[in-house]
Amino acid sequence: MLKENTVLSFWKYLSYGEKTFGIIVFVNVAIYLAWNVTKWKSTMLKYFIINEDKSNSVWSNLLSAFSHTSLWNLTANVIYLYYPLCKLGFVRAWPISIFPPYMGIEEFFVFYISACTFSSLSRIYIEPKLNISNKKSKYGASGAISAVFGYTALGFPNRKLLTIPIIVEDQLSVDITAFEALLCLFLLIVLIVFVMQFSWINSTSIISGCIFGIFWYKLGSKIIWDNRKYLTKILENNNYIPI
Repeated sequence: MLKENTVLSFWKYLSYGEKTFGIIVFVNVAIYLAWNVTKWKSTMLKYFIINEDKSNSVWSNLLSAFSHTSLWNLTANVIYLYYPLCKLGFVRAWPISIFPPYMGIEEFFVFYISACTFSSLSRIYIEPKLNISNKKSKYGASGAISAVFGYTALGFPNRKLLTIPIIVEDQLSVDITAFEALLCLFLLIVLIVFVMQFSWINSTSIISGCIFGIFWYKLGSKIIWDNRKYLTKILENNNYIPI
């Protein structure tokens, strides 16, 4: 009972951004551990990975964004997600959450899940048209995390995202803003496109994720989230949502 109260007290102490970060990390780690269970292998291959032949379940378009088979890839994505969620703190409680660019935890998860699906679909349908398909199975949260970067870069362009220690004359460190981080990300992608030829990074997923984040900041939040009551009503009337 004491341990349960301690956990609840710790959870209440966390900010909304830290709670959001904790939930996403928990899901990603749980799925990563599930990949190591041999008897679950067929289920994981069906629902948690995207194949170019589209033979997987439609749910793989979403669930693949939480799937990591490499500990290095999982760790990198967790670190990248930590800064915008825990440092920028743009996920807030009501009433602050109603003022852009802040958003509530419910809107964030709708945004994040939509970004997962959008980036997965872009990899399925756009890569073959650009002749950059590598015939490999696809997974990872690069697209969703890039959407978060795209959103925060426009919403908080001058907010310090991270500090890089460096010694240049009398300056011991360099502060990187959200907008500068997004710009560096795009420059890195361009370099990889021409030098590495998409050999080891999900460039399509990253670019589409950034575009979705920008879309959500400019239009998506107003069109989709602010009108969610009307959208839900339409779905209910068409029997898409059980009443």
